[in-house]
Order: sequence, then C-alpha cells, then structure tokens
Amino acid sequence: MNLNKLTGTLVYVQVNKPVDCFVKEKGQEWKASIIVDEDTADAWNEAYPKQTATVIKTSEFESKFKIPAPYPDAKKQYQITLRKNTQYTKTEKDEDGNEVKNSYAVPAEYHPKVFLQTENGREDITQTKLVANGSKGIISVQVRQLRVGDVANLGNIL
Repeated sequence: MNLNKLTGTLVYVQVNKPVDCFVKEKGQEWKASIIVDEDTADAWNEAYPKQTATVIKTSEFESKFKIPAPYPDAKKQYQITLRKNTQYTKTEKDEDGNEVKNSYAVPAEYHPKVFLQTENGREDITQTKLVANGSKGIISVQVRQLRVGDVANLGNIL
C-alpha cells in the first residue's frame, strides 16, 4: 500500500495559520488530520509505529468532529494526524569549533499548502479558504529518515 498519499475525510486542518505545538518549547506547527479506512490505518501503524492512527468509536465520532462518521458501518474510525514544524534545526560549528544547534524558520516555498482541484487545474487556497471538517481530500506525506526510524510529516493537501 502506498502511504505517500493518504486519501480520506479531512478534519482539523490547520495549515493557513500555524498553531502552538503540544510541547510549547518546540514552537509552532502546521497540522492536519485525515480519517482513513482500517486497512490504511493498519498499514500506517506498521510503517510508523511511533505515529500510530488514533482509534475513535463510531458511536462517539459525530459528537467529537460534528460530522457523520465516514465509515458508518465500521465499529471504529481511524484518524491519522500529520504535522510539520515551522522551524528546523541545523547543527553548526561556532567560532570556537563547538557544535551548536541553531533553529531557522522554514522557507515559504516549503510551507504546506492546500490546493483545490478545479476544471482549470489546481488552485492554491491556503490563505483564502478554510478546509471544513468532512471535506474529502488527499494529504501528501513527507518522510524523514532518522536514526530512530522513519518519521512522517505533513506535505500538501488536495
């Protein structure tokens, strides 16, 4: 299964304006969640064991997200949340030759964007329209390979 693009129902898309990270010291992040089917969630959990899909009981879904469950016949719904920090860290040497970690803002061309498919192609709506809970879409996944394993980050949204 290809996990570079996740197709499903979009919820809690926060790409137009970054929000505070759960750990405030990490700064701010863009984030978006997508509700996927059980097979996709299982494949995701295998590929990213440290970023597993959140399980929501179908009976509780509508009260939480204010939309009907995308898979009403299933007992559970599966939410995958992807994030991208607004800062990146680079290890550099100071004037004494010591290694130090410096943070820099992610350049604008690498910010996640939201596109709307129209008859004339794709229109960038990141700053002009909000994505409503329940919108159908595709989230592209950017994978970083770290010593602790692969980490999935938020790419663009269609």
